Amino acid sequence: MRLLGLMLSLLTLTAACGVGEDIRVRDRDSLLFSGRANYVETVSKSPTRNIGIGGELGAYGNRGEYTSPTGKKDYHVTMTYAAFLAEIGFRNFLIRPKIGIGMVDFSVAGQTTTVGEAGLGLMVGVEGRYRVAEPVDVFVRGTGFQRSSLHSSLLEFGFGFYPERHVAVELGYGIASNVIDDGLDFFNAGNSADVEAQGLLVSMTLSF
Repeated sequence: MRLLGLMLSLLTLTAACGVGEDIRVRDRDSLLFSGRANYVETVSKSPTRNIGIGGELGAYGNRGEYTSPTGKKDYHVTMTYAAFLAEIGFRNFLIRPKIGIGMVDFSVAGQTTTVGEAGLGLMVGVEGRYRVAEPVDVFVRGTGFQRSSLHSSLLEFGFGFYPERHVAVELGYGIASNVIDDGLDFFNAGNSADVEAQGLLVSMTLSF
């Protein structure tokens, strides 16, 4: 009986020691940004196809706020990366798969605590572009980042305008997702966050 009482007391103490916070944000009026500079060296070329390899430096992020029972709370995410880049072109269509290392800074304020993650992780992405006219193309781009308990991603699509051959100024729509789960331990129920932001995307691509 003493053992049973001790176990019940321990379970009660564990429950009292920490109740994790679950933060869920849906921001449909966000402003998102991204940008990148890449260099590609052609390794194979024909009249209808070209293949190249190179590298890319880039970043994406956004910040905003949401309404909670205790007032306005804010969140932000910034991810920068350096990636290996392959480029495959077919006539007016271009596809670029990417893989590299990223650095993230993400946090969201909750009712009693701030949930976040910062540091290095794995970055993967793919980008497709189609030239519809000499100074204009359409693009779709997906970028993902993984570090520990955080998964961050950005889906972008829109139009690129070329004031100069190497420069694309891009306007479109973006959907950013940042999900983090600290998990469970013996004395803490853990914290989690699910932050999704959608809205106008402003971006730029430099290609050399």
